[in-house]
Amino acid sequence: MHELPLLYAFSNENGLIMCDFEGNSFATKEYDFNGTNAEVIVGEHQLVGDIISLINKQKKVNSAIMDLIKAHRNELGKKNHRSR
Repeated sequence: MHELPLLYAFSNENGLIMCDFEGNSFATKEYDFNGTNAEVIVGEHQLVGDIISLINKQKKVNSAIMDLIKAHRNELGKKNHRSR
């Protein structure tokens, strides 16, 4: 992703912030020239904060869904084991 330095320079010059999905600013991150598929958010501070908040909420929902799926699979496994 060699476009990241240019994107950072553009966003910084225009008073925007650039960070990853965890909220880590690219102003303090060391650029990895061998890195791939960086997740980037660029925007005004409030907008970026709102996007990160939504991402974090979605991660919690995804985690809860995965927990329910695992619990359901465990119950199915117990039922199948008992019926043998």
